[in-house]
Amino acid sequence: MSHTNGSHDELSYVSLDEDYAKFTNDQWCEDEYPDPEPEGTDLPGAQELVIWSVNVKACHVRPKALADEIDDIKSGACLNNSHRYPLVIAQQDPSPSQSFHGIPDYNCWYSSDRPITEKDYENIKKQGAWMSIVNKTPAALADLGAVLVDTQSILAQTGSASFTPGLETLHLSHDAIVKTAQLELKNSNELQKCHRFLEDVRNYVNLTEYFISSAIPDIHPDHHAQAIKAARSRLSKLKDGLTALYDKLTPESVPCLHKVAFYVHNSIPTTSWRIDTPDDRNKGLVATLTLITPTGTLSIHNVYNRNLTIDVDLLVDYIKSFKGDAILLGDFNLHHPLWSGEGRGNVTSQSNLFASRIVEMGLELQTKRGEPPEPKSPVNISKDLTEDELLAILKDIKTGKSTGEDEIPNEAIRLGQEALFPYLLDGFRACIRLRTHPECFKKAIIVMIAKPGKDPNHPNSYRPITLLSHIGKLYEKIIANKITRAIRENPDMLPPTQFGGKSTTEALLYMINVIHDAWYSPHDKVVTILSLDMSGAFDNVLRDKVLEEMARVGLPAWIIETVASFLSDRDAKMRMPGIVSDEFELNTGIPQGSPLSPILFLIFAAPLLNDLGSHLGMQKIFTNEGRERWVDLYAFAFVDDIYFIAVGDSYQLNCEGITRLHTELIDIAQRLRATFGAPKYHTMHMHSPFGKKRHNNEIPEIPGVTELPQPVLTILGVEVDCQLTWKAHIDKIIEKCKYRKQQMKRISGATWGPKLHSMRLYYLTVIRPVITYGCGAWLVNPLQSEDRPKGVLTAKQLERLQSLQGDILRHVSGCHGKTARIFIEKDLFIQDILVVLYTQACLQRVKSMSGTDLRWRLALNSKYNPTKHTSPTHILNLECNDLILEACKSYAKDAALRCKVGNSGLYDQAVERITNRATRVDIVSNYLKRQATKECEGLWNDYVDYRIQRIEARGGDRKTLPPAIINETWSKRSLGYYDGLTRAQSSMLLQCRSEFIGLAGRLFTIKKSKSPACPCGRGRQTPFHCFIQCRNLSNARDLLREKLGHTNYKDLMTIDGKIAAQWAIAYFDIEQYDPVRAKSTCFPVDPNFFSERANSDNLLQVSTLAQQRAYLDSSTSTPDPTEKFH
Repeated sequence: MSHTNGSHDELSYVSLDEDYAKFTNDQWCEDEYPDPEPEGTDLPGAQELVIWSVNVKACHVRPKALADEIDDIKSGACLNNSHRYPLVIAQQDPSPSQSFHGIPDYNCWYSSDRPITEKDYENIKKQGAWMSIVNKTPAALADLGAVLVDTQSILAQTGSASFTPGLETLHLSHDAIVKTAQLELKNSNELQKCHRFLEDVRNYVNLTEYFISSAIPDIHPDHHAQAIKAARSRLSKLKDGLTALYDKLTPESVPCLHKVAFYVHNSIPTTSWRIDTPDDRNKGLVATLTLITPTGTLSIHNVYNRNLTIDVDLLVDYIKSFKGDAILLGDFNLHHPLWSGEGRGNVTSQSNLFASRIVEMGLELQTKRGEPPEPKSPVNISKDLTEDELLAILKDIKTGKSTGEDEIPNEAIRLGQEALFPYLLDGFRACIRLRTHPECFKKAIIVMIAKPGKDPNHPNSYRPITLLSHIGKLYEKIIANKITRAIRENPDMLPPTQFGGKSTTEALLYMINVIHDAWYSPHDKVVTILSLDMSGAFDNVLRDKVLEEMARVGLPAWIIETVASFLSDRDAKMRMPGIVSDEFELNTGIPQGSPLSPILFLIFAAPLLNDLGSHLGMQKIFTNEGRERWVDLYAFAFVDDIYFIAVGDSYQLNCEGITRLHTELIDIAQRLRATFGAPKYHTMHMHSPFGKKRHNNEIPEIPGVTELPQPVLTILGVEVDCQLTWKAHIDKIIEKCKYRKQQMKRISGATWGPKLHSMRLYYLTVIRPVITYGCGAWLVNPLQSEDRPKGVLTAKQLERLQSLQGDILRHVSGCHGKTARIFIEKDLFIQDILVVLYTQACLQRVKSMSGTDLRWRLALNSKYNPTKHTSPTHILNLECNDLILEACKSYAKDAALRCKVGNSGLYDQAVERITNRATRVDIVSNYLKRQATKECEGLWNDYVDYRIQRIEARGGDRKTLPPAIINETWSKRSLGYYDGLTRAQSSMLLQCRSEFIGLAGRLFTIKKSKSPACPCGRGRQTPFHCFIQCRNLSNARDLLREKLGHTNYKDLMTIDGKIAAQWAIAYFDIEQYDPVRAKSTCFPVDPNFFSERANSDNLLQVSTLAQQRAYLDSSTSTPDPTEKFH
C-alpha cells in the first residue's frame, strides 16, 4: 500500500562510509546526514521501482530459492513482465544464514539484539537442531502413552495392577515438554526456565517408570509380555533422549535476529538510502527503507506481524512520522476485504482497526489480487452440472475414510443421499457459477503416519496424510472429472508418455514395448533404465505455474479461476497422537488428498516431458575416443514417477545418453522449482535372452548417484527384473498375499469370525487385486502353452499362483488343507486365478489399444523391425486384435439374430456400438466374461471326469462320490447354499459337501486313524453314513427328520444345508467344533456322543473368543496335518 504527498521535504542523503564508523547494534545511527551527492546520480523513479516482498519463514532453503529466481531473471529464463528485476527486496522472518550468505549484487541489511558472529551462527544451528528434537519429544511421549493405554484396557479385564498413575505422570511430562518448546532461549532467564522444565520432564518420566515397574509383577507375563517389552523399550529410548536433550542444551543464549530485513541492489548508491526502525513495542517487527529518487523521498515500511503482536496505533504513528511517498508492505497476518478480497480469511477487531487507520493515512492498495491468466484457445468445458454426473459421483463414494474438520463421514452422505441430493446439486452449481471454492472446504487436518521400516526419530520417516472435507472432495471430484474428460477428448494437452490419468498398465506396456523392440531387433542392442525420484512433488509445486500451464493447454477461464480459488487461502491443523496444533495457513504447493490434485500436478509437470522432446529419440553421442555413436532415448512418467530408458550398442553408451538427458531435465526442473533426489535414483541394465553383452556396473555420471545397477526394480508397483522373467514379481505377490492372509487369520478361523460371504468379499477386494495388478503388462496368455516365446511366465510360475489362491481360499472357506482347490472355487463361485488373470490382462490391453490417445503406440510401431524371433509384445498385440474382432463378430451375430424376430433397429445400434471406442471395450468385456465362464465350466467338468475315472479305476462306483461333485455344475447356485450361515455352520457344510472332514473315513486315508470304520460297525464313517446310516445317531436322526420332514441327502447338502450343518455340529465327533458346538446348533448337544479328548486341558474346551483365537492362530501355523482336521 502506498500514498504520495503533494510536496516533498528537502532531499537528504546518507554517506555509508561515515555511517559504518558509527554503526551500532546493526542499525543506522541517528546523526545528521552529510551533504548530497553531485548531480547525475542514476536513480530509479518511484513509479519505476520494482520491489519484492518475501517471507523467508526463517528457513535456510528459501534464500537460495530467492537467489535462483533472481538468477533466472538475469539469464532471461523468466520472460513474463511480472518478473522484472527487483531493486529492493523486503524480507520478513529472515533466516540466520543470511547474516553470512548474501545475494550477489545486493547489499543486505538486518538487525538483531546484538551483533551476530560466525560462532553465534554455529550456536543458532545447534539450538535449531536441539529444538527440532524437543518438538519430536511429545510424539515419543504419546507413543509410550498409547502402549500403556492399550495394555491398561487388557489389565482392566483381568483385575491386574493399574498403569493409571503412570499415565497421569506421563501427561505431566507432556505438558512440561510443550512449555519447553515454546521458549525462544534468547536470554539467560529463558535458559534457566528450560533447564527447570527439562528437570520436570525427567522427574515425571522416572515416576512413570516407577509406576510401571510396580505394576509389572502383578501382570501375567505370558499374556502381556509383548506389551511390557514394548513399554520398557519406549521408556528406555525416551529417557536416553531426555538425557541427551539436557546435556546438549547450548549453555549460552544466542542473538535473536529481528523479523524484518532488506536487500538493496548495488546499482543504487549506498549514500542514497538509509534504514530506520522504531524504538518501541514494535521494535524488531518493523523497519523502513528511506530511498532518494529523482521525484523525492520514498519510504518503504516493512512489517512482520508475528503472532499478532504488532501495536497498530504505534505502527501508524511511526509511519506518519515519515515525509514524502510511502509504501507499506509485509506479512500482516490480518485478513480484511480491503486487501484480502471478499470472503477470504477471518476478519478480527485488530483487522478492522488496521483497515480504518490505513484509510485515515490515505494509503491505496497497489498489489491487487492477481487474475488468473487467460487461455489463448480454450477448449469447451460445460459449466452445467447434470443430475446424472452428481449421482455417478455419489454412487462411487468410498466408506471407511477418515473425516475432515467438519467430521461429516461418507457413510452419512451415503445414508442421507436422497435428502441431501437437491441441496448438493444446487450448492455445487452455485460454486461453479461463481467460479469459487468455498472456504469451509479448504480446511485440512494433517496426520503424520510412520513409514514402515524407517527410523522414527527422523522427520523423513513420516508420511503426511491430509484429511479434507468429504463434501468438499465431492465438489473437487466434479471439477477433476470435467478436466479429465477435456484431456481425454484433447490428448495433446499432455505429453504422450505422461500416463497419469490413464493406467499404470499402459505405462508398463510402453516400457516393455521399448525393451522388446530393442531385444528383438536385427541389431544386438542393450537397454538401461533409470528410475528418478522427485522430492516433495506436490508440496513444491508453484501455484502460479499451475495456472499458467492450465492457460497454455487451453483450459477455459472459469476452470482456471475455480482452481485459483481452490489453491488460495488454505488453512490446516497438525494432528499427532494426543496433540492437535492451532490452525495455520498452508498456502504452498498442491493440497494432497484432494481428487483434483493429481490432474493439476500432471498439467504442472507437463513441461518436464514436453520440453525434453528434442532431446529424445536418436541422439548423437561422442565416446571418449572421439567416435560418433547413437543412442535411442525415451522418457515416460506416471504422475511424479519418472523413468528414462536408453537403447544403444553398449551399457556405457546408454549411461552417457541418460546423463545428457538428465542434465536437460534438471534445467527444465529449475524453471519449475522442481527438485530431484539423486541419492534415491536406481539404475538397471536389462539382459537380453539372445544377446551376450554384459555390463560392468556402469552408472550414469549424475552427482549423488552412487548405487550400483540393480537386478530388480519396483516400477509402478510391479517388480521388474533385468531379464523380464517376472519371477521377482511372482515372489512379491506371494509375499504380499501371505501377509494379508496372516492378517485375515487374526479376524477369523474355521469356527469363528465373519461369515463366509464376508470372507469371500475380503479375498476378492483385498487379496486378489494384489495378484492381478498390472497383469496386462506381465502376463502372456496362460491358456496357450505351445510356442511359448522367451521372457514370459513359465508353467511353474503360473502353478504357484494357482496354489496361492487355493491356499488362501482354504482359510476363507474354513475347509481342510487337502480339499481340492477347484471344489472350493466352484462352491464359492470364484474363478480359477489363471482365467481371471487372462481375462483382466486381455481387457487391460484392449482398453489401451482402444483409448483416445494412441500417440505412443504409433511412435513405437513406426520403429518396429521384425526379426526371426517373435516378440512377446507382438504376440500380445495380435491376440488383442483377434480378440476385438471375435467379440465384435459375436456381438453382431447376436444382434442379427434378434433382428430376425422383429427388432430391425438393433443391428444399426450394434454397428454404432462396435464403431465407438468406449462401447467397443464394453462389448469385449462382456465377451470375455462369457468366455471365462465357459472356461471355468470346462475346468470343473474336467475335474469331475477325473474323479469319476479315478474311482472307477479302483473298482468303485461313481455314485459314492459326493453329490456336490456328480450332481452339480459350475454356477453361482452353490454359493447360495451358504446364505445366512454362521462361520462354524458354513465350514461344516463345506466339509460335508467335499467330504474332506475330520471323520474316520477321511482320517484313515491320511494315516491319522487306525480304521475308517464308524464306531457303530455298519460301514465307513463319512458324512453320508452319519446322516443316513449310522445306528448310533438314529435318535438324533429322528430330530432331523422332525425338523425338516425328510432325510434326503441331496437336499441336506443343498437347500437344507443350514439345518444339516447345525445337526452335524451337534452330533459329529469332531473336536474342532467343541468350543462353538452349543451356540452353533438348534439341536440338543449330548456329551455322550463324543469320545474322550486326548488333552482335557485343551484351550478349545473354553469358548472365550480370545482363547479361541490364540489356539486357532497357533494351530493354523503348524505343519502337522492332523491339526487341519481337528
